[in-house]
Amino acid sequence: MDSPPNAVPLLLQRVPDGRRASLPLLSPVFFPYAALMLGPAVAGACALYNAVALRRGGLAVVAVVLGLLGWVGFGFVVAAAVAGGLENGLLALLPARLLNVGFGTLLAWSQWGHVRGHQFLDGKAVPLLHAVLVAFAAIFIIPLRARLLLEGLWPLLYQ
Repeated sequence: MDSPPNAVPLLLQRVPDGRRASLPLLSPVFFPYAALMLGPAVAGACALYNAVALRRGGLAVVAVVLGLLGWVGFGFVVAAAVAGGLENGLLALLPARLLNVGFGTLLAWSQWGHVRGHQFLDGKAVPLLHAVLVAFAAIFIIPLRARLLLEGLWPLLYQ
């Protein structure tokens, strides 16, 4: 019995982009961690690195747009929480950091298949644990005001 040609998917049909980069790529799983710890602009810069390494212009545009939107959105969410009557500044950061995780997840979703295609072709990747540990160490090295600016608290620029 012959099966129709699309009945059994080919192995490469499940990989949307089979392009291998010459540089090791960051795992998309890292982007939500980076967005939570250092802000969506840093996660967007990491996603931009992957896009440039893969030579994908569309991914680069998505990385820049999501990074900028997340950075600006963080400040608006904090300002809205304070304007809504929330007096504790640390509690105002909580919904904004959840927004950062959302933008990091969107960045991961946008690059998941492309990095998977890179790995399918035996491309190198930065170990996830190493990347997370570097981001975690950066939290303690970067001063608080600079870290809040990285996260997206741009209203600090006007004080």
